[in-house]
Amino acid sequence: MSWLYILRSGPYTSSRFSEAIDAMLVAGVFEQPIRVLLVDDAVQALRQHQNGEILGSKTPGKMLTALPDYDIQDIFVCRHSLERAGIHEDARIELPVTIVDHAEQAALIAASTQVFSD
Repeated sequence: MSWLYILRSGPYTSSRFSEAIDAMLVAGVFEQPIRVLLVDDAVQALRQHQNGEILGSKTPGKMLTALPDYDIQDIFVCRHSLERAGIHEDARIELPVTIVDHAEQAALIAASTQVFSD
């Protein structure tokens, strides 16, 4: 049984992004196998040098880098979304991710017993 969280919302456009991360952390505590897929505007959270405190929110990159501490190791990122956002490897936070295309995303979804989307 594995759960897949698909994050689509930009990290600063609403509370959906941070609420989804919080839900993953709670599920991780209960040893649910969690996988994460960042698509669309959610890939903006991978940019280096962000400071959410300026906006009165959590810094998305810090939230993502905490996931492995909760045994959430499988973090996937949409190749098309990264390219569209212009986020190259040297501009991303230090976080091991797997870049996937649309077919691989479909396979992730099909292989998951529960799929959650923000």
